[in-house]
Amino acid sequence: MACQAAVTSNAAMMEAGNLYSAALPAWIAAGFEEAVASGRELEGHEMLVMGYGSGDAAEAIPARVASGWKAAAAKIGLARALSGAVDLDQAQYEALHDGLAAPGLEPAAKGFLIERVGGRSSGSVQDFGVSYYRYLAADSAIG
Repeated sequence: MACQAAVTSNAAMMEAGNLYSAALPAWIAAGFEEAVASGRELEGHEMLVMGYGSGDAAEAIPARVASGWKAAAAKIGLARALSGAVDLDQAQYEALHDGLAAPGLEPAAKGFLIERVGGRSSGSVQDFGVSYYRYLAADSAIG
């Protein structure tokens, strides 16, 4: 039996944008939250979750809803997680996309940031495109 709840949480996902591969987990979370709120039973249901990227990146993942999903889904708090989101204008988006400071946008005071993106290919290490994150505490500085 196919899972139908994951595609019904459009209101929550209006904050995340298009169904790019990177947003796929948020779409799944929104669907599970809505399923809990509406009393749907999904345990054992099969899903095919699909996401695409702006280039040739795409994902198609067969999945089955595990037992205990309701307790896990009730803890997600997607709206709370997205509450600090900032709407970007085109100039800010383009600057951030190019790795530059965005006009009129202050750097985050705390949280995770991408420190660097890998570009190595030597011996046993190949990390092209891998994002390396750093946690920025409220009392630390970027740099």
